[in-house]
This record gives sequence, C-alpha cells and structure tokens, in this order.
Amino acid sequence: QKQVYDTVCSRAVDEVLEGFNCTIFAYGPTGTGKTHTMEGGKDEKNSSQNDERHAGLIPRSVKQIFTRLRRSNQENSVRVSHLELYNEHITDLLSVSDEPEKLRIY
Repeated sequence: QKQVYDTVCSRAVDEVLEGFNCTIFAYGPTGTGKTHTMEGGKDEKNSSQNDERHAGLIPRSVKQIFTRLRRSNQENSVRVSHLELYNEHITDLLSVSDEPEKLRIY
C-alpha cells in the first residue's frame, strides 16, 4: 500500500492542494483487490484499521491533505467524493440516505 501511495497518489494529492482536480481510479474485475487498495485492510490479529501499515490510498490521502492544511495556518474547505461505478450504475458511497439519489453519467 505504501509503495503504491508514494509512487502514484502522493503527487496527485500535492496537485490537488495546488488547485488541480485529480481522481484516483481503481479498475478491474471482481475480487482483484480494488476495495482493499483504496480503503485498506484489517490485520487479522488487530481488528483496528488505524494501523498505518494496513491503510489504503484513501486514508493515506486524507492524512496527507489534512497534515498539509494544518501546517498552512489558513482557513480551508475540503470536499470529498467516494463513488462506485458498477454495471453502469453510480453509487455515492458517502451517502447516509436509505434511498440514495440516483446519479447519472453525462
């Protein structure tokens, strides 16, 4: 996880903080580890996902963003999207609604 993050994502997060829009996109067949890569995994011995060794790209990105923003001593606003595209249907994975809004691809 750390090697992938350092190689691919860290630079994208830096670019986001410079004002660019960036997307990290995990693509592949079912069961190939996309969710594990993005969200991280749990250590079998320790059920906590707080262990940085098992952190995925999303928690590592969030940590990098807030570490940099905290150092800036400026007021900031952060917006995040976490979407799943499956069988041509988009799901907002951050929605708290029992009946999520239908999202469309344009």
